[in-house]
Amino acid sequence: FLPTVAASTNWRSLSPFIRSSEPTAIDVAGNAPTNAFNLGTNLTGNATYRDSVGGADLNDYYQFTLGTGSNVNLALNGLTANLELQLLDSTGAILQSSTLGGTTAESIIRTLTAGSYYVRVFPEIGSISPYNLNISVNNLPVLVSSGPLTVTEGLTATLNSSVLQVTDNDNTSAQLVYTLGSSLPNRGRLLLDGVTLTTGSTFTQADLSGDRLRYQHDG
Repeated sequence: FLPTVAASTNWRSLSPFIRSSEPTAIDVAGNAPTNAFNLGTNLTGNATYRDSVGGADLNDYYQFTLGTGSNVNLALNGLTANLELQLLDSTGAILQSSTLGGTTAESIIRTLTAGSYYVRVFPEIGSISPYNLNISVNNLPVLVSSGPLTVTEGLTATLNSSVLQVTDNDNTSAQLVYTLGSSLPNRGRLLLDGVTLTTGSTFTQADLSGDRLRYQHDG
């Protein structure tokens, strides 16, 4: 026994319906500095951004802000056509460009002071290409203290972080390494845990903070 249902637009059998099409690409980066994609402030570390540019989309702009002096490395790769790379200052003036041509990866390496900057990715006329934009930021050490050390003739004094200290957002105190140059004291010697240091010897900020570095005056 099969039930019957009166004809109604609310009761209709529909065949399975499947539709497939290429999704519309989302343009993450803005087309001008005024609507650039903001990568963040006090930037540090590494990140990769993937997008495409070309055709009606003539520019991709990214903005970032550094809270301290930093080494910045920009790499543009994954290209299927010729794209170019530029680094701009906060006014939009070009600081550096990479225009190697073809599908060759582009790169810019530069030491920058604190402030705001833009990255511009753009195609050669007629080119359309996806890309990977990698940004690596390594903040530079900041000098906190560098004071004189007073030593009584013939005695020993401790060099600690109150005399010499640097900080770095990217590194621990054990990773901040000092290397002795050729201008060593001529009336004494530096000792690290009791061992005399010479030209080329190293010590760390952790050594200074731990009171392990001493200066011994030879009288």
